[in-house]
Amino acid sequence: MLNQLCVRHKTSIRHFFLLESRKPGKLLLPNGYITGWGRTSSILLSSGLLKAFPYAEIRSVIAHELGHHIHRTTLKKQLLKSGLLLAELFLYAVLYHWLQELLLNHSLQELLLGPFTSGDVELPVVLFIVILALSMRLGCFFVRQAYSRRHEYLADEFALRATLDVPAFKNSMLRLGNMNNIPLILSPSQERSRTHPAKISRLRHADEFAARQARDAPAGGWY
Repeated sequence: MLNQLCVRHKTSIRHFFLLESRKPGKLLLPNGYITGWGRTSSILLSSGLLKAFPYAEIRSVIAHELGHHIHRTTLKKQLLKSGLLLAELFLYAVLYHWLQELLLNHSLQELLLGPFTSGDVELPVVLFIVILALSMRLGCFFVRQAYSRRHEYLADEFALRATLDVPAFKNSMLRLGNMNNIPLILSPSQERSRTHPAKISRLRHADEFAARQARDAPAGGWY
């Protein structure tokens, strides 16, 4: 199954692992993962996935993880995380030196508890520094989550194109959600804080793919 997908898309996966529970007879919750990048990429499937899912749905999950490999998701996410971390550290360094200059002229107690007048701008500056630092941290978090969701959509698109089995993809999404207690629908604020899109969004993506395939198919069908 995996070899066929790899050969068709001219790529390779170094290892294919089965994740099993340390407790005899107990199955892990169904899921699939990819680790590493490039020639070190490996796909991991849980025992619960192989036990509870039919062949077509397992193939869909494997194709999704292979899509992450094709799009180099792990490498790109690590580069993004490193870039954002460097940006955060640079901002914190600038803010630290700025605050240090203020503390050279005023004690912390004077800055925070001293009387506030129209000519006393130190307290607003301190608050601005704190708010800016927190905003940077929160902004980086949402950028990482949005980037992760984008790559989940790309991997979904790859799985749909590789298998051309929309029902199997949708059933695997529903089964994964039900067995892992993942809500089908999320509010916009909830989805923005997640690494994966809401299940309902991914099901709609599959329906949109099916509509595109039907629209682009020749009038007499595929030969």
